Amino acid sequence: MRNAKGFSFIEILISVSLILFLAALCIPISSKLHIERKILSERRQFTQLLHDELQTFIWSTENSPALHFVRIKKEKEIQISYIPIGNKWKGCATWINAKHEQEESCLYGISEK
Repeated sequence: MRNAKGFSFIEILISVSLILFLAALCIPISSKLHIERKILSERRQFTQLLHDELQTFIWSTENSPALHFVRIKKEKEIQISYIPIGNKWKGCATWINAKHEQEESCLYGISEK
């Protein structure tokens, strides 16, 4: 019997197929995580923008239009609307997210006027 040193062809095929299988699993997961990270980042950014716009709207002496659009980075357009509910204002921001779905975030503010 000969003393064979090294890997056989079958062992190499099995190890390469396992590596390719793991790569095939990780690439779609990484892509999905990237999209979800972008959606969460947009949601935080637009909710902060809505907060600032709602504060300006509530505390201004003259109320601006109850519906307006804000464009961010020439690619995203956000619709901001204000709805009076008694002495409260409901501000909602609506936009199209990275999955091309419509998303909405609403905040409430109390007007002491």
